[in-house]
Amino acid sequence: MGKRGAQPTAISELMFWEGLWYWVFHYLRGTLPSYEKVATDREVNKQLRAELNELENAVPKNTVEEDWIARRRAETNRELRPKVRLSEPQVWRALVAARTAADVRKACRKSERWLNPQWGGRPYVQDLYDQAERFIRAKQDVYYPRRDTGDVKRVIFFARAMAGITLGLSASTAVDRLRKLKHGRGCPCVQCDLKRWDRIERQVYKFSVGIGKKSSRKG
Repeated sequence: MGKRGAQPTAISELMFWEGLWYWVFHYLRGTLPSYEKVATDREVNKQLRAELNELENAVPKNTVEEDWIARRRAETNRELRPKVRLSEPQVWRALVAARTAADVRKACRKSERWLNPQWGGRPYVQDLYDQAERFIRAKQDVYYPRRDTGDVKRVIFFARAMAGITLGLSASTAVDRLRKLKHGRGCPCVQCDLKRWDRIERQVYKFSVGIGKKSSRKG
């Protein structure tokens, strides 16, 4: 005979909702697209600028218009600047600074995209507006990152808190359960998934650079 009463929420459900909410807060805050991570690397940045300098020296000054070099350098600087995907950093900052449920709802109303349930097929983000009081209480948790340097960690914390709130659990319970999750080789949580993609991207980059070096030697 099975146990009576409500059964505890499966960790897989918490992980699922953590993943959905992670990307909402991730893009709300603003971030480098994954395919641009490599371009922010110091060595890659140095290499791109070296190639630009080499190109400047290779092109005869009398064969191009006078502002060609300036325009080419501006293009390179633009490519090296971090890009965001429709981020709303002002809304993110308002959410972080919020001290009352009214502050949270005001931030939600300002959002045209990520906290707008009518945008992008994410009706569940309405939960943040409806459960603003619980979100504010979650920020009192001992594990909430309070330092400015913990801004990226806030994305994870908010995702875990909202995963619990969406499932009808207390935010602290969800945060605690997900924080204590044992990560194995095939762990499907969002953090492990991000680490896997980061390793893949770095391997692809190293491979492509290796091919480039071999080609230059043959030439």
